[in-house]
Amino acid sequence: MADGQSDAVIASDYGASNVPKGMAISVVGKYTVPASGGPVSGDKVEMVNVPAGAQVVDIKVRASGGTTALTVAVGDDVDPDRYIAATANTAAALVNLAVNGNAAAPGLGFEYTADDTIDITFAGATPTATHEYTMVATYVMA
Repeated sequence: MADGQSDAVIASDYGASNVPKGMAISVVGKYTVPASGGPVSGDKVEMVNVPAGAQVVDIKVRASGGTTALTVAVGDDVDPDRYIAATANTAAALVNLAVNGNAAAPGLGFEYTADDTIDITFAGATPTATHEYTMVATYVMA
């Protein structure tokens, strides 16, 4: 179960039925930590929806606001660090699949067989209300 959802997850369905095979789609999700009741270490936030048949080709996550260094992993329900293993993410930092990709469980090209979400999971320090995360996930339909 998610401890939070980005604007993209809240507002979107999976909508892949009209996407031609091979077409690249980029989806942007933004999550701002609420003033109270936000995630704590170990919690996950669903950032973007991915439909069945999607093959992920790139992910970028940018942190802004806040001064506390946070550690985040990027993955999904099955593998919380499928794309990016736990990586320190400070204010105005960018982590991406090409540079910070998880060598132990590389997710590049992973194809989803069912609708899912790509999530960030927090470790270490608890995010504060000044933290904001933006994810851009790019996938092609297989």
